[in-house]
Amino acid sequence: MAGGLVFAAGFLGLLVYGLVWGDPRAVPTPMVGGPAPDFALETLSGDTLRLSEAGDQPLVINFWASWCIPCQDEHPLLVDYSVAYKGRIRLIGIVYQDTRANAERWIRERGGDWTNALDLRSQTAIEYGVRGVPETFFITRDRQVLQHLPMPMTPAVLRFWTDSLLALGKTKAPGT
Repeated sequence: MAGGLVFAAGFLGLLVYGLVWGDPRAVPTPMVGGPAPDFALETLSGDTLRLSEAGDQPLVINFWASWCIPCQDEHPLLVDYSVAYKGRIRLIGIVYQDTRANAERWIRERGGDWTNALDLRSQTAIEYGVRGVPETFFITRDRQVLQHLPMPMTPAVLRFWTDSLLALGKTKAPGT
């Protein structure tokens, strides 16, 4: 039942997104409605981050790089987002085709207190179908991909998909 609800919400979201904000040339991802691939990545603080151990909150996973110009524009939005939704949605950054030193300098200079992990061999990016950065995935509590957006976030798009994640959490049956 929950899988069907996630699929329906994802489909409806894609339809609305396509009609309102979509690029008709964009390639849809087959991941929407399916399980988010698990990963084990080293964080910038030296710990290991596993998707399967990321808690029971919905997730927003953002692939980014210090050399990415659109990531520079998107970052202040994510800083504000991490504060506004702390405790309700977990934001995770995955550093794409970049170095630890560059990523650490980026966070030190621009701020951001969410977990960032290194995908040094791009294996996680490949498993998620990332084609460039920034790309963002909205993951439900039960680790299904609600949406994949291969573009910089805007406040309206981020709010729409966050509201969708939170609404799914409210309709989830107890014990599931």
